[in-house]
Amino acid sequence: MSDGVRWASRSSTGTVRIRMHNKLAALVVLGKYLGMFDERPQNTNAVYAISDKPMTDDEWVRRYVTPH
Repeated sequence: MSDGVRWASRSSTGTVRIRMHNKLAALVVLGKYLGMFDERPQNTNAVYAISDKPMTDDEWVRRYVTPH
């Protein structure tokens, strides 16, 4: 048996019961198998700047308005 499985049994009806040592790890593996988790890396390089003076209208247009 696998390292995480304590015991497993199969009933006469075909039902399989598996007893895991670590329930959280079993749920994580099951969730990954079912595609419930998003495995994309997160961008942690975000930089935020706070200024004590507001942007002028021209600065705001240059920064946020894109030509179509």
